[in-house]
Amino acid sequence: MNDFVTITYLNELLLTLSNLLPFEIVF
Repeated sequence: MNDFVTITYLNELLLTLSNLLPFEIVF
């Protein structure tokens, strides 16, 4: 697995978490 794939995967994971918890993270 190269770096680009890893970064893309992490970005997708962060976006998914952000969508699931849009405001809870702030608090």
